Amino acid sequence: MLKASESLQVKLYAEGSKSDVLLAEVTTPLYSFVGKSKIEPLFLVSLIPVNPEDTYRPALTFTVATFDRFDTIESDVALIAESLEIDTLDKSFKHVKRLVQAATAVAGVNPIAKAVMSLIELLEFDIFIKRNEGILQFVNEIERASVLVADWDDVAFDGRRPNQGKVVRHLIPVLYRCLYFVWALSKSNLGKRLSDDTIKDISAHRNQLTKLIDRLKSNQDLDTQAAVFEMSGKVVDLHNDNVINKLPASKDAGSGSSKACLRGTRVALLSRIHDWALDPTSQQLLLLHGAAGKGKSAIAHSISKELESEGLAVVPFFAFNRSVQARSVLQLFPTWAKYLAERSPKYLEYLHSLSSSQLETSDIVDQQNSLLSKGLASLEHGQPVVFIIDALDECPHEQQAQLLDLLCELLLLPGLPPFARFFFTYRTDQAIAQKFNGFSALDLDIDNEEATVDDICKFVKSQLQGIPEIAHLVNDVTQAAEILFQCAAVICHELRHIKRLTSDRRQFIQKIKATPGMSLYQTYKAILEMHFTETTMELFHQVMTWVFVVQSPQPCNVFEAFAKVLYSKEEQLDVKEILSHLGSLLSGTGPQDTMPISPLHTSLRDFLLTPDESGQFFVDLNPESQKQIAFACLKIMNDPDDGLCFNICKLPAFALNSEVEDLHNKVEEHISLGLQYACVAIGYHLRHSRQESGISAQQDVHSMDTLKPVSIGVVL
Repeated sequence: MLKASESLQVKLYAEGSKSDVLLAEVTTPLYSFVGKSKIEPLFLVSLIPVNPEDTYRPALTFTVATFDRFDTIESDVALIAESLEIDTLDKSFKHVKRLVQAATAVAGVNPIAKAVMSLIELLEFDIFIKRNEGILQFVNEIERASVLVADWDDVAFDGRRPNQGKVVRHLIPVLYRCLYFVWALSKSNLGKRLSDDTIKDISAHRNQLTKLIDRLKSNQDLDTQAAVFEMSGKVVDLHNDNVINKLPASKDAGSGSSKACLRGTRVALLSRIHDWALDPTSQQLLLLHGAAGKGKSAIAHSISKELESEGLAVVPFFAFNRSVQARSVLQLFPTWAKYLAERSPKYLEYLHSLSSSQLETSDIVDQQNSLLSKGLASLEHGQPVVFIIDALDECPHEQQAQLLDLLCELLLLPGLPPFARFFFTYRTDQAIAQKFNGFSALDLDIDNEEATVDDICKFVKSQLQGIPEIAHLVNDVTQAAEILFQCAAVICHELRHIKRLTSDRRQFIQKIKATPGMSLYQTYKAILEMHFTETTMELFHQVMTWVFVVQSPQPCNVFEAFAKVLYSKEEQLDVKEILSHLGSLLSGTGPQDTMPISPLHTSLRDFLLTPDESGQFFVDLNPESQKQIAFACLKIMNDPDDGLCFNICKLPAFALNSEVEDLHNKVEEHISLGLQYACVAIGYHLRHSRQESGISAQQDVHSMDTLKPVSIGVVL
């Protein structure tokens, strides 16, 4: 292969009859118009005549032009990436290089071909390709960064990629600068694009971009790792929830701050119980008993919330309540176990070792054995665990004896941890007192507690202050309530919310002043006499029957649904009107129709179900009560306008719950609270209807036939 020429030889010929005649020639170094960093667009070559006598000196002007897509097409970022695509241009340059190498041999035959090939070789083609590859790789790096930023741009995942986010905040402005640099470079000529300064700038931009891309990918790994750990934690949580949810625990039997003592009252008693709970040398059993309405439950709730908030003890809590039909002794040990599992990893680990049948069992003896007797051994030593039962006397009578035996067995357990404490409250009850008579226990009789009257006065003052019409009645209400906190609470609520502020309030106030030491029953009777007469008595009886018979406390909407299907339009029962007069006796009677309604104190139920005490207000829960609600549920479900129907929630076909957007709101919108209760509780009321009233076989078959399409509707 011949050595490439470093000069351009130009010859001028005249065409002759036999041969061409050389007229002039010149040899010019190519460096005169071509450099490594710049190509002059025009240059002039003067030829030297062969005949020295010729005075005419011909001259030739050469135009050097470069061509690429940027000279003919308006540039933008997309065209830059497309024009400099390495897969096409890189191959083209290498192909041209092979042609140049092959054509060098031909150049020796044809002087013009030789001059062209020499010019191409003079451009140091290897450097040319290398420098263009640098630009192409730089653009390729920009493309990679752009793809990463585009993939990252998803608002839904913003909070889940903290490590990547730190890099992207720096990467985006750098990426913009790089794109602008390439755009500006595309506007320059070929010489500028291949200059040493340009190559240095490209290298600097590319290095900065590459570092950020590498850092972004590294942080992707960190975020992925964090996501894996988070997912692993969620899987563990789901597994734990699956175990805990198998326990047949009560959902609403725990403690609450709203049920606790008023701050600054019962100070001495609360302090004594607080010290007992934390003293490792004290008795493991505390019994708090006394008359109804003295505030035993408030004390239990206060101790529970106080010990928990201070982080001093774990306090599993369970409150019996005769007003809640679904509250059962079979929920006691599972509720305690659920509370422990949510706060003690060791105890939760123990529950994982139990089988599903052991967790789900409804046998109280098995519950006590597996969940408590054996489970307590897994608890961490140190922090006290105070098991609380509030209103132990309200445990269903037929289950009370067995429960007391199991509690005594638990207290006598040889391996009972010394940090375990048991705190029970109950109305004075001889059977319960005798059962625990042989145990070393801290026995507290709330009836003998000092400063009760002063505490009630503080409570009454907090309730009546700020209301000029009744603020002066603090002493009168305190004297009327005497030593009954619940009596004071009922009177204060009634005084604050009496709708008719004239004669009714004055009459009630006179009765309070005239009756110091009013019992709870006397208070209830005075309030009911103020609000209900013979004309409204039947409606009062009906609403209170529903309140007592429903499976669990329900809002006003459910009772209105009962009234709608059981009463005609002419005799329509105004449930809201009846409940509006019972705000001092029932919870959930406010303006919101979705709050569950139940007696504020169990003594109201006892009063209304005892004919000798309640007189004309006696509520007779006869065998027909369950039957009435059972058929009300059936009528609600089969109502042609508001009952069950195919695809009642207007959901898309064959979609999983997780795939339905805003499913909860759709259910609330299309399925009324009355219909929801009817679907859930129909079985409960049918079962109790048969037990209490002996529904005939024919009636039972008719009921189940009616339920067949209903069941299909529920599934759909």
